[in-house]
Amino acid sequence: MTKTIRKSILCLLTLTLMATLLFTGCDALIDNGMHRTECETYLNAMLAGDFEAAHAITPAINEDQHRAYFEECCQIIEGATSYTLTQTGWKSNYSDGVGTQIAAYQINTDNGLICMIALQTTDGVEGISYLNFWNVTDFAESVKSVDTVNIVLSIVSLAVIAFNVWMLVDCIKRKMNRKVWMVILTLLTFNLAFVSGNGGFNTSFGVDLFWAFTSLKASIPDETVTLKIVIPLGALLYFFQRKQLTAQYEKSQKENTPDPIAPLTVTDYTKPEEPSNEESNTNE
Repeated sequence: MTKTIRKSILCLLTLTLMATLLFTGCDALIDNGMHRTECETYLNAMLAGDFEAAHAITPAINEDQHRAYFEECCQIIEGATSYTLTQTGWKSNYSDGVGTQIAAYQINTDNGLICMIALQTTDGVEGISYLNFWNVTDFAESVKSVDTVNIVLSIVSLAVIAFNVWMLVDCIKRKMNRKVWMVILTLLTFNLAFVSGNGGFNTSFGVDLFWAFTSLKASIPDETVTLKIVIPLGALLYFFQRKQLTAQYEKSQKENTPDPIAPLTVTDYTKPEEPSNEESNTNE
């Protein structure tokens, strides 16, 4: 029975790890080069102050409105002569028979500015159908310490993971009822997420596997800061209940063990009394 339980637990851990790697790989592709050429063309036009070149790739946008917006963008990036592009995301959508593709890029200029630009194309519309450009330099400066804080949080997370592993091993070795369910419980952690930024303050909660890290993340494109706290709730519950679980197992084992067969006893035998000499003579 013990071997069967161990095999079941090993299969569960293997499947869990494979599922985690699979879903992690699904989000691995961020830089697919979508709209990069159009982005570079528009940025080069901004550096040169060439509205005609910028509007050539955005013919669907109203020219007068675009001209005013272009001048505001040029003021933001004023003083820059070169830049580097980093794609931060992309999205394709299909709704009501019309497809749209959006790509976002982070721009780091040679004069220390950090900006974001988002470009959208729409099926059946020539060139760029939507454009957004904004400055995130101040926000990026305010979250410089995030990396340092994450180092500390990573150390704490490693200690929490070590505790989870300790409880997992203890759970596998300890004799108890419903062992598989307790192993699953120790594999899970409870997390709280606090998001602060332009959209206000939001909270959420969820369930993770035991190797999840507590982290502090800053999203420059969204100008938000997210604090994720991982609590090893399953391992903590097991830690405080493990002695009781063992006691319950031992009690159930005793109740299920049949009483030993009582040894056979020899019935006391009473030897009949021998007749006295007087009785013997009388009989004669």
